[in-house]
Amino acid sequence: MREESKSYAREAMDIVEHAAHKIGSRLPGSDGEIKFHQYMGDKLRDIGIEPKTEEFAVSPRSGIGGLSLTIALGKGHSI
Repeated sequence: MREESKSYAREAMDIVEHAAHKIGSRLPGSDGEIKFHQYMGDKLRDIGIEPKTEEFAVSPRSGIGGLSLTIALGKGHSI
């Protein structure tokens, strides 16, 4: 892997680790989601991108359901 690619990969892992270990759960409408929104906004501003925020309705206790199963099973597989 080229050094430049390693740098991008490390940055991506730093973001994931920060989200997982410092922010925690990021369910829709939660404090964690708001903290991650602010964190990513700062990251984007650091590289010259001004993020846009859109408001949307969130159902209480909403989530992304079976996404983990989809990833674990892979394309074309079903339960």
